[in-house]
Amino acid sequence: MRFGRTVVSRKTDIHRRLQVKPGAVGPPLTCSTLGVAMKVLSSFCVYSRVRATSSRLSFLLLTIPFLLIATSVLAQQSLQVLHRHVRPAVSNGQAALVGSLPPAQRMNVSILLPLRNQAELTGLLGRLYDPSSPDYRHFLSVSEFTERFGPTVEDYQAVVEFAQANGFAVTDMPTNRMLVPIEGSVAQIEKAFHLSMKVYRHPTENRTFYSPDREPALQLSVPVSHIAGMDNFSIPRPPSGQARARETIPTYSGSGPAPDYYYLGSDMRAAYYGGTALTGAGQAVGVFEFGGYNSSTASPSTTCCWMA
Repeated sequence: MRFGRTVVSRKTDIHRRLQVKPGAVGPPLTCSTLGVAMKVLSSFCVYSRVRATSSRLSFLLLTIPFLLIATSVLAQQSLQVLHRHVRPAVSNGQAALVGSLPPAQRMNVSILLPLRNQAELTGLLGRLYDPSSPDYRHFLSVSEFTERFGPTVEDYQAVVEFAQANGFAVTDMPTNRMLVPIEGSVAQIEKAFHLSMKVYRHPTENRTFYSPDREPALQLSVPVSHIAGMDNFSIPRPPSGQARARETIPTYSGSGPAPDYYYLGSDMRAAYYGGTALTGAGQAVGVFEFGGYNSSTASPSTTCCWMA
């Protein structure tokens, strides 16, 4: 309606300038009267364009804040927020903040992917140890396990590409595709995982430790179960509580029958198993340790036990 009144007002102004009453038949148009009409129409067009531009500008100024808020909300919704990366001592304030890790400091962490088909895996584990099951002790190879329960090739590659896009170096690619070990700077970790790496005073030990100040959040659609190596709150130690110094093999003078008087596996078998028919065929032994081992203690054992 406002626009319509503007048109009527401008039209009346044209008639006034041409000295013609609205609805009346006036004298023939001359060059001068035609020039006046063109100026009035031109001014009306400019006025209309200015009003339209002003309206559009006002609309944009009003909508920009809403667009920014909506964009921020969508970005937050697209982030995958993980859990159980912030120690209680950090979250409850028990560990006093000392400072921040240097941005250039290098860190090695591993992105862990969850297993697939958890219900099927649970059922298989029950059957593997059930003597009445056809699957009793029919263990899967690494490739078979990965194919049935490991992350898919596509999901694993997506995590690798995510790491590389954020500047990390992928240091290994295990066959089972369950983790992506990466190496990068503190600054890269903070940017990729949307957090800050801080240094805190340990509440029970005379040392400091580093930890994220919040849970990691990834711009990644592939599910991630955990990121290992984000803090050093707990440091693995030997059961005695004290690290043992590296040492060379001492000279033994026992009564063992092996060279240098070592006791071998066959000696242990004779002492504890007697004449049993067990041979150990098909069995595997795994050894897990948090630190390295002294090669000077391993080499003589493998040599004298014919394992080398």
